[in-house]
Order: sequence, then C-alpha cells, then structure tokens
Amino acid sequence: MYAMPGGSRNHANIIAAASAQLFLQLRGSQCSVVSSDMRVKTSRMGTYPDLVVTCWPDRMYDKRHDTLTDATVIVEVLSPSTKRFDQGGKFEFYRSLPSFREYLLLWQDPFAPSTSSACQMAVGNSTALPARIA
Repeated sequence: MYAMPGGSRNHANIIAAASAQLFLQLRGSQCSVVSSDMRVKTSRMGTYPDLVVTCWPDRMYDKRHDTLTDATVIVEVLSPSTKRFDQGGKFEFYRSLPSFREYLLLWQDPFAPSTSSACQMAVGNSTALPARIA
C-alpha cells in the first residue's frame, strides 16, 4: 500500500477544482466522485488516488466500506516525487480494475492535463478534461 503525505497548496487547489467539475458533470448520473480518503485495492496493491469516479454499484473490499475494488476514472495530481510511479506502476495497477476507463493526470507546474484510456499502454496527451464521464 502506498499512502502519501499531504500535498502542496497548489496540489490541493487543483484537486478541489477537479472534484467540483466532476461533481457537476456527474450530477444526475449513477456515478460519483470521491476523494483520497477512499482506498483503491486489487490483489497486487492498494493506493489512495487523489480522486476516484465510481459508478453504481460500488464494489467494496470489506464491510468497512473504506476500500474500493473498482473505479471508472482515476485522477492523480503529479508532483516531481510521484510522477514516475503515477505514470508507470500505478497506471498498470489501475488498468487491472474491471470498470476502469480513464486515467487523468494533472501536472502542477505548468498545469497541463493528460488522459489515458484503459486500453492505452502509455499516457496520452490531451488539453481538456473529458466532456462527460457518465
């Protein structure tokens, strides 16, 4: 399991903005966005992504309901210390999730989003958030 310490002010601002946008996009759908308080786990490892979009029904690891075993979209804000793992090992881990569709990486400095689909082997480049997730 990989738990990371708190991020910078810029990191927090980016997560807050992304969460608000996703919340608005998902309103009225069977999907919702959750914060890094929710763990994502498979048999190989567990992580705490910055944001996770899940679509009903949530697949939980145990009765505590604090660990997901599936996700549709995962958002990570990159920092110099985490970007290699976020772009490599974590992406491979997330690709093993049954409903995984998109991986959104947000660079802190300069701000430049990029997305990857579950079927992509490497992180692609994009200049905009997906228009609609669900």
